[in-house]
Amino acid sequence: MSTRRKPIGSNNFMQLFTITECESICPDDIIDTNTRKRTPGILNINRYVADGFQKVCKVVHFTHYLDKPTWAYTKIDKSLMYDTHDSWVYAIVVGQTIVKIGETGRPLGIRESRDYVGYEKQPLRQTTSRLGRYRGGSDTDKYIRGSLVSEVDRGIVSIWAKRCPKIDTTTLVNGQEVPITATIHKSLELYYLDLITSHTGYNPRLNKARS
Repeated sequence: MSTRRKPIGSNNFMQLFTITECESICPDDIIDTNTRKRTPGILNINRYVADGFQKVCKVVHFTHYLDKPTWAYTKIDKSLMYDTHDSWVYAIVVGQTIVKIGETGRPLGIRESRDYVGYEKQPLRQTTSRLGRYRGGSDTDKYIRGSLVSEVDRGIVSIWAKRCPKIDTTTLVNGQEVPITATIHKSLELYYLDLITSHTGYNPRLNKARS
């Protein structure tokens, strides 16, 4: 196993991140105890803890609205879920295996004022936060919820996130130098996907193929 430092971002905003890489067979490959199927260690979430990924919550089914089954979260790390920071790369994880890498320029969650019996305080089911959108969003969000029904029922789905730094700089606008804040979460998401596909030949199973 080796550790390499690679540049992330444009020429104007070059940042160095430590990302651990390994050969095709890693000591952290995941072995399914039932099928003996091997999942490459590059998809093991634990290898990215050193990068700054932390577990935000576990996913359960929300049964308050029986006609609209959706997600709720438990064992919530409130310091992450309700942080007002708005630049993140996140991973949806089944067991130890990453099944989705994503990014967001919004907070992970915005706390709902309403309480539901049997549940911790939940993020609002709105587009104003990424994990709130997963609770009730359509299209991609609905597809991901539908793809993980059995895994959520088994209690083995969790969400992890890495807080991305913002970069303060200046640029010329109409001849005037103005301050701006640049973000890197989109570039970093693509970097992780490229890293995974370079080892496995494929994306995590819930990431769409890129042309």
